[in-house]
Amino acid sequence: MAMFARAHSLTAIESLTAVMRTLIELAERHLDWPMPGYTHLQRAQPVYLSHHLLAYFWKFRRDLAALRLLPHRDG
Repeated sequence: MAMFARAHSLTAIESLTAVMRTLIELAERHLDWPMPGYTHLQRAQPVYLSHHLLAYFWKFRRDLAALRLLPHRDG
């Protein structure tokens, strides 16, 4: 299992990096687009789409940091 995880973690890192770049590009294009925020599945205060997208960016950044802790093959 460890060998499988090591072999595929580099692909996951590349994919996550691409998704994170896309999220940043979308957030920059939608800086002032309001949308309803939600808490406990109910509408809350309005938020910006850019903030909503960047919340996912930070979640993926945490996952990326965890993937980078896995040892990788050289080469």
